[in-house]
Amino acid sequence: MRPIKFLPAGFLVLSSFLSAQVPGILLERGLSASVFTTLARPVGLAFPPAGSLFSPKLHILQAGAFMNGPAGGGLYVADANSGLTTVVQTVGLDPTGLAFDPHGSYGKDLFITNLGAGNGDNDGCVMRVTPAYGVTTFVFPFTGLHDTYGITFGRSAGFGTDMFVCDDVDGAASLFDVFRISQKGVVASFADLGGPTSLIAGDPASWWGGHLFVANSLGGGWRGTGEVLSLDSAGKVVNTLVTGFNGVTGLTFGVGNVWGDDMFGGGYLVGKSVWRMDTSGAMRTVLLGVDNRYHPHTIAFDPVDGADMYVTDLNRDRVLRVTTEAGVSFSGSFKPGSSVDVTLRSPWDDGGRAYIAAASFNHRPGVKIGKRIIPVVLDPLFAMSQTMPVFFEGFQGVLTLSGTGKARIHVPAIPALSGLRIYVTFVTLQAGAPDGISRIAAARSFVIQ
Repeated sequence: MRPIKFLPAGFLVLSSFLSAQVPGILLERGLSASVFTTLARPVGLAFPPAGSLFSPKLHILQAGAFMNGPAGGGLYVADANSGLTTVVQTVGLDPTGLAFDPHGSYGKDLFITNLGAGNGDNDGCVMRVTPAYGVTTFVFPFTGLHDTYGITFGRSAGFGTDMFVCDDVDGAASLFDVFRISQKGVVASFADLGGPTSLIAGDPASWWGGHLFVANSLGGGWRGTGEVLSLDSAGKVVNTLVTGFNGVTGLTFGVGNVWGDDMFGGGYLVGKSVWRMDTSGAMRTVLLGVDNRYHPHTIAFDPVDGADMYVTDLNRDRVLRVTTEAGVSFSGSFKPGSSVDVTLRSPWDDGGRAYIAAASFNHRPGVKIGKRIIPVVLDPLFAMSQTMPVFFEGFQGVLTLSGTGKARIHVPAIPALSGLRIYVTFVTLQAGAPDGISRIAAARSFVIQ
């Protein structure tokens, strides 16, 4: 893994490309935000992995009394259709983080970290939640954890599929603060860093490699260094990705689409931000104004299309959904021999601009253009969408003055096509814009029935 640049001074300075979408929130140009749901004191977000027996909806963790939430917090699921549903009313004492076991080594259950009894010492714990939303204690208080925050599972050799958690040890420099937890709930020391609040395992197949990445917070009671570090399987620091970033936390990776495989995180003391870092080490702000303190799992991505980023906003009692301003939607029967209508939309200032749409069988890894990613794969379907208007009607054209466009996919009458998932995106063109592209739409998909 090649060295990554340190955090450049002033990277959070507001620029003209930031625009307001939701009261109190600033976004990078090209992005759009909406309030997904409201909930008192949301602190954590997670989607279950593919094949899980859990509800496929977004799981939202609520803070306990220490962060001014209800005693014991709560666990909720939510989607755009059915709204918010309570699944567990109490998930420990003061819940802080959550992660699904993606491998099966821990039963593919959901695990929730806890501070213990109101930010106490030596009584942190980990709760286990089954797909039926039954709750048991997996790691008991007074067995080695203090105030437990981030949680993740290994994804590569050396780390195996083990559980890892990070711990605030209240400034005790002699104590370990990253732990490895066995399938039986036994706690073992792994690393002593300073003040870690969040950690995430890298995909060994990605550029990031199979390291463990840790946000080592500084300030607000943490004695860390304000850095993001990568650790090897022996718990040793391999690389410093970010430095001088007090309050850094909330690490996760994009799941493709316009987000790519970039690293994302939050910042509490610097800008109350969400930032992203690409594989060149370039770092930039995508959102300002969310106040999530030091919670470790405040960002999650839709696992189906990867188009939507969800972000908790603790002090405003809400969860935000962030996607691109330009968008795609579909209507039709989606059957072989039928047509699928594709609606393209972009903000009014794209009205009258030329656009190019594209289809492909996936959105990952995408095509990088400057700092942005066009969520398309250069596969045979992409080539057809650019050269065969008999099947891909209106995939090049000009938006109306209000910023909308219409295209149509004529699905061949071949029954064997049933089950294929098709992704569609588009870009709008503007002379003088970076790389000649005004906006990029997040790819959306439909399945041929």
